[in-house]
Amino acid sequence: MPESPPDALMGVEHAEPATVRRLHALLELSGLSRGQDLDAVLEAVTRSILESMGYRTVVVNLYRPAWDDFECVVVEGSEEARDALLGIVRPWSGWEWMFQDKFERCGAYFLRHELAEWEDGDIVYTPEIAISDDPDAWHPEDCLIVPLLDETGGMVGTLSVDEPANGRRPTDEELQTLVALAGHAALAISQTRATLQAERHRTALNDLLKTSSDLSPDRPLPEILGRLCGSVQRGLGFEKVAVFLRDRDADADALRVAAARGFGEQRSALDAPLSLRALQGLFDEHLGRDGCILVDRDTAAALVPSSQVRVPSRRNGRGPRAWRGHWLVLPLADEAGATDGLLWVDDPEDRLLPTPERLQLLRLFADQAASATAADRRVQALRHLAEHDPLTGVYNRRDLSRRIDVARADGDVAVLICDLDRFKAVNDDLGHDMGDRVLERFGALLREHSAPAGHAVRLGGEEFCVVLPGATGTEAFACAERLRRASRVALQELAPGVTLSVGIATTAGGGPDSARALLMAADRALYMAKRLGRDRSVPYDASMPSIPQRRRGERTEQLSAVLLLAEALDLRDGGTSSHSRTVAQYTELTGRALGLSQDRVERLRVAGALHDIGKIGVADAILRKPGPLTDAEWEDMRRHAELGAQITAHAGLDDISEWVLCHHERLDGRGYPRALGAEQIPLEARVLAVTDAYEAMTADRPYRRALGDAAARSELHRCAGTQFDPEVVAAFIGALDARDCPLSDAA
Repeated sequence: MPESPPDALMGVEHAEPATVRRLHALLELSGLSRGQDLDAVLEAVTRSILESMGYRTVVVNLYRPAWDDFECVVVEGSEEARDALLGIVRPWSGWEWMFQDKFERCGAYFLRHELAEWEDGDIVYTPEIAISDDPDAWHPEDCLIVPLLDETGGMVGTLSVDEPANGRRPTDEELQTLVALAGHAALAISQTRATLQAERHRTALNDLLKTSSDLSPDRPLPEILGRLCGSVQRGLGFEKVAVFLRDRDADADALRVAAARGFGEQRSALDAPLSLRALQGLFDEHLGRDGCILVDRDTAAALVPSSQVRVPSRRNGRGPRAWRGHWLVLPLADEAGATDGLLWVDDPEDRLLPTPERLQLLRLFADQAASATAADRRVQALRHLAEHDPLTGVYNRRDLSRRIDVARADGDVAVLICDLDRFKAVNDDLGHDMGDRVLERFGALLREHSAPAGHAVRLGGEEFCVVLPGATGTEAFACAERLRRASRVALQELAPGVTLSVGIATTAGGGPDSARALLMAADRALYMAKRLGRDRSVPYDASMPSIPQRRRGERTEQLSAVLLLAEALDLRDGGTSSHSRTVAQYTELTGRALGLSQDRVERLRVAGALHDIGKIGVADAILRKPGPLTDAEWEDMRRHAELGAQITAHAGLDDISEWVLCHHERLDGRGYPRALGAEQIPLEARVLAVTDAYEAMTADRPYRRALGDAAARSELHRCAGTQFDPEVVAAFIGALDARDCPLSDAA
């Protein structure tokens, strides 16, 4: 038996031909694919109306929110109509009067020529139609308009028809059909636009993920920020993008440009720093939208001095949704939550105010900029700590030989080795606090007398070194004497009796030619200064007696690379920050308890920090939802393992990528994303599964309070063998017991 026809076609064989055509048109328009481009949609709309409704002219005007006007984009019908109408732009005010209630019929607006109050310029095209005395005959100046509205009632455009083939004014039935057709047309147009917008949103997110995965902490900060600015340009459609950072070394109030794109010849206008103090009015929490500060030109003018305007907006529009000299800035917070800079964007390509989705993506890019900056600040601080003595502020001896070799490559170099005489008595008689004050004062003297080209170094205890590039023996001796006399005055105020002995060696005139030999020679000269009675400067001479070489153990400190993407996610959600860091520490403890190699433990710790990095692609509304997730939301959430694997793979972390992908797999094969069996799950992924679950259970979440250590341990034991690896559970709990407290409480 053949299938029954759809309801829409029931009885079609008995219907009038015009009715059949209109039904087919409705079906055609309702079936338009969201994947079609806008031109194809408009062509289908006008063709359907021409064929079904019997009008010789169909006109579509699309609303342009950036300009608050309508542009005629399609004219189907006579060549005369197309030549007269196509491309005409008319402001909203020129259309508004046409949508009066007195013209409304069945959802359409029929402007009968005898009722319409046309003004000069309103009528652009009048068809050549004979005028009839019949009141139902179509008049050449009649106008039939149907507004095209989206699902929310917002204006998409207008549909106009003219020159009916039957020469008659429309009946209510015809108007109802036309309105129905227009409704489907408006839906198709708005859906097509939404599809294009969603595609751009996906492209921007992919660009964000690719940019994220390509970023390396080893890259210079300006390069990282420059790439981010370029991604904002491409993905979010802002012509001008700049990152300003607080100048911590000079003026803490100054925000100096760190990276910029799209300014061309106006780039020099950014060289003058912004004032963080002058911009404070913008950072009012009431002005925030989706983590961004977006204010109109008048509000900005009231909050920010005109001196802070660098490059005025160029791509402005008109109307309520248009960009009109707005300020859009995103504060970049440091790890303490203080403003450390800002991301500033301007001149949107579409001349429209950004949508919430666009602002959310912009916030993610800003979080990356803040993360990269915080990482660089941290690395610089760590490097400073690694290279400098924290008490005196001078360099430590870590790179001393290298500094000498670098200076030697450019010419001669002199070395002073300085020792504070009778310093032990200061600690013994006046206490270690006074000893520290003496060392701090002497460190300041060293920095002063070695500047600008020299390097002051603390060798250990009360012994210091000064490297003087390009100095001759005479110049080095003069520097040593100035330092010795200044020390006698400055240090006597704190600890009477403390003086300075200095040994001097230089490569000039055939002296020692290597860093090791130069240091040994200066050390021998210092030894001679001590034997001659202290408080003196002695240049090295080859005839000096040799002394036993003293051991100076060199500290080796390994600076862990900052994981940039994890930091971006940390800034996005404070709870995630604590979670990632704590899981990283848990995985390290567990790896050691399992007896893994040091290299494997280190890789596992990095995986712990990155295991949830894929959540950067999950919407905030899902991450922070206080209640249960829907099935669709769970589907989005589950994608974070695959996204995380993709990001870490792009970064060249192939082993970690596999562990991140599998950290939600279960021994019983009921995990995701691949439902692997027990033997297929890498050991590192099993460690991540246990430590991730424990930390999640012992920390507060938007949807529940923390369970506590005892309950979390009980749950791990209960699920050992089904969800978790029993050996890993035992190793992890044993590691916790060895610490006497949960790491999340101690961290």
